Amino acid sequence: MARRIIAVAITAAIVAAPTLSRAADPMLLRFAFPAPPQSKVNVWGSGPWSEEVMKAAGGTIDIKLFPGNSIVTVQTTYDRTVAGVSDITFGIFGPLQGVFRKVSVTELPFESESDLESSLALWRLWKQKLINDEFDKVKVLSLFTFPAPAINTNKPIAKMEDMQGLKFAVASRVLAELVTAVGGTPITLGPPEFYEAAQRGTVNGVFVGWSAVQTFKLAEVTKYHVDTGAGYAPAFMMMNMQSFARLPKVAQEAIDKYSGEPYFKRMGEVTDRMDEEGRKEVQAMPTHQVTKLSPEQVARWKKLAAPIYANWEKTTPNGKAVLAAFRKAVRDIRAGK
Repeated sequence: MARRIIAVAITAAIVAAPTLSRAADPMLLRFAFPAPPQSKVNVWGSGPWSEEVMKAAGGTIDIKLFPGNSIVTVQTTYDRTVAGVSDITFGIFGPLQGVFRKVSVTELPFESESDLESSLALWRLWKQKLINDEFDKVKVLSLFTFPAPAINTNKPIAKMEDMQGLKFAVASRVLAELVTAVGGTPITLGPPEFYEAAQRGTVNGVFVGWSAVQTFKLAEVTKYHVDTGAGYAPAFMMMNMQSFARLPKVAQEAIDKYSGEPYFKRMGEVTDRMDEEGRKEVQAMPTHQVTKLSPEQVARWKKLAAPIYANWEKTTPNGKAVLAAFRKAVRDIRAGK
């Protein structure tokens, strides 16, 4: 009888052991990242964020990066987050502006002067609940922006007339409207498509910030670059709501601790740093030329861009109030308020 009891106990322990081990395994969170893993967005931003969250969660979660188009593309980031294909997703709003209009306020030309400024202004709009309704199907972790676009071509662009008859790759509606206003022809593409389009001559140039020039190696296919300062492209880190809800409390608290304002600010600082590094890298290339719009050209751009504001306010729900609040936030940030 004693031997039988011991045998039963041993069998029970063997059966229970895998169960106990499985219970201790961290929950996998798939982080969709439709860009190269060496992107500074990951290396300086989302990567360290993930490490901090996993540490604070006490080993209860494992955030695994899925870079490139492995589980999402720039066009499917939102839909696949809502569907739970990805648990956490990085993306840009350009291809999604049928769903997200208010957040594109950062793209309106010449409204802000840095990624940190525009990212913090987005946080203030979020706190005021002026843009939150566009995100009712996902959990927002961070909203931030990418640098103002530079004109990247293989032909010098000194004045607006130099753009006549040229096709430019863009990633958003507002930027397409701006390119049209100043005389170019916009071709809407996702940033991963820019290199091939420029290489094949499908486009004559690319309107995109320095961070993308660096990430997508656009200096290999363009050599003239003009800083414009015309609008900042919004981007996001978002999470599937059900994925968040099923996490243990300690993991939820860790995600909340490092998201929101700290993550908005972190990513704004990251993209400003990317902007500076990308510009310096290209400036150091002997065969490249980096210039910026002259004050006279900026004045002409601003004048031609005026209808873009009216159209944005008209086509964006509560657009007038959102733009007014964004402008106030930028003014307050500059004043140190």
